Amino acid sequence: MFAGIAPRYDLLNHLLSANRDHGWRRATVAAGEARPGDPVLDVCTGTGDLALEWARTLGPRS
Repeated sequence: MFAGIAPRYDLLNHLLSANRDHGWRRATVAAGEARPGDPVLDVCTGTGDLALEWARTLGPRS
């Protein structure tokens, strides 16, 4: 069900939050204090934006 609305949801989320959603995700990752190589589990990920932010910040696990 969600796969069908995900592209529009992401666009509307960015527009309606005036792109503040990017900052919220960065702040969440910073508050998590994880270091590269640490495992991170994103439960109920939704569109996956937060999981992608973790991956961008921490890089791949070895």
